[in-house]
Amino acid sequence: MSNKFALMSHVAGTLLVASLVFGPVKAADMMTLFTTPQERQLINSNRYRDDEPAEVLPVQEEVVVPAQAIETPYTEEVIKQYRVSGITLSAEGTNMVWVDDVAIEEGDKTQDGSEVQVLTGQQIRIRFITPDGGRFDGEIGDTVEVVYTVPIGS
Repeated sequence: MSNKFALMSHVAGTLLVASLVFGPVKAADMMTLFTTPQERQLINSNRYRDDEPAEVLPVQEEVVVPAQAIETPYTEEVIKQYRVSGITLSAEGTNMVWVDDVAIEEGDKTQDGSEVQVLTGQQIRIRFITPDGGRFDGEIGDTVEVVYTVPIGS
């Protein structure tokens, strides 16, 4: 009860000070200070809404596109043979591979775009990674046949 009394006396004191400073308070002015929950909701909704009118997009009719055959690119199968004639392992630099009597550094590519890798372990092997991702392995003295496809006519 004392909280309610304190609030009422505070409001009355504020109104008294306001009437002394600004003149007498009219009943119409008094109503603008207190609002119902519905009025407060309306005030808040108007306060926080965007001033720009919402853009109304026209309703578009659904366009049906006739199905078309999916065009697949033509591909060509490529077959290459590589003769592995030697490997030099380096502790400080890149390894070298002799393919068809041409020295190629590990990680470089052959003329057709196949990457050359050296696989070390119990037995040293060479891996050719073709342009389409195929993997073909061989050893020194082997002739490695790689087969891959490439798109044509694009």
